Amino acid sequence: MLRAFFCLLLVIPSLSYAKECTRLTVSSNPEYPPYLWQTNTQPIQLAGLLVSFSERISKVSGIDIDVVYAGPWLRTQSQIHDGNIDLIAVFYTEDRTSWLDYLHPELIKTDTAVWVNKSKKFDFKTWEDLKGYSGLTVLGHSLGQEFDDYATEHLSLNKVSSIQQALKMLEEKRVDYLVYSRDPGEAYALQLGTQDVVTLPMPVSTELVYLALSKNSKCNTPRVREKLNAALRQAVDENWPEALTVEAQNEWKTRQEMLKNR
Repeated sequence: MLRAFFCLLLVIPSLSYAKECTRLTVSSNPEYPPYLWQTNTQPIQLAGLLVSFSERISKVSGIDIDVVYAGPWLRTQSQIHDGNIDLIAVFYTEDRTSWLDYLHPELIKTDTAVWVNKSKKFDFKTWEDLKGYSGLTVLGHSLGQEFDDYATEHLSLNKVSSIQQALKMLEEKRVDYLVYSRDPGEAYALQLGTQDVVTLPMPVSTELVYLALSKNSKCNTPRVREKLNAALRQAVDENWPEALTVEAQNEWKTRQEMLKNR
């Protein structure tokens, strides 16, 4: 009887590993080039750094990873919150730790910049320098936990539905500044042909973008997290993010040139 019991203990772990997930889904903000953007195809497909990065992580970890389009950013977050999608690329905030397990190390680093109309520049060295000005950011877009908290308490920072709307309002001098990630902002300024909007030299902050697993994902197991964390460590050691960011930026620029020449 005792022998049978020990045999059962040996079988149980092997059964759990046999059922372990071998395929994950990942998504993020589909309007965040060069990191991720949606193509003008039907069905909608995604392109950008996250796609290339996921392909490499998949090869290293041995887990298939599918980059999927789940709709606008707020809907994508809801899908991941509910566990319908396994992984998300996202900034860290305390609120999100209630429904996400963050993986380490980070995916990329990105500067959050202050955007202004070039005819209305002002000195910006600390967050306090933004007081007294009317500002914008984009709905659902975190600027980092610390700045989010500061802005809520001290700044006049309204939210609009898209970065395109924000850039247009800034170009028309309807607001004094916009706070948004530097690389995605530059990508959309290029797309829109915006000439009068620039970034101030000093960043608001440098934020880390992480991959995180939904706590409600059936694939969120210690073994899966271990494999993904190991792959992320290799990514940092081999400098994947820098090289893939440049590739994605070039791809975005090439696409914009092709669209303008049609």
